[in-house]
Amino acid sequence: MNQPQARSAGLGDDIINGIRERRAPDGLAPEDASIVQFTLELLRQHRIGDATFQAVQHRLGDAGVIDLLMLIGYYHSLAHTLGALEVGPPPGVPSTLSR
Repeated sequence: MNQPQARSAGLGDDIINGIRERRAPDGLAPEDASIVQFTLELLRQHRIGDATFQAVQHRLGDAGVIDLLMLIGYYHSLAHTLGALEVGPPPGVPSTLSR
């Protein structure tokens, strides 16, 4: 997805900038921020801190935590696959969401 597609999907500048800068968008509800924090910890540190895990577990339950972990793993694997195969935007369409 590139920036025009993100905008047409209804994403605002704060979310687009968060994606580009690999951080949570500003102004998230605490429940949503905990899910973003969970994801960032898993992808950056390969582990999730106790407080973050408990916050997400409280919100989603045990089955929801497993679903979230599987979803993160799927998209992480997909991103690596696309990167390894050098799949990108069509020629002439710059990706403004990546660094």
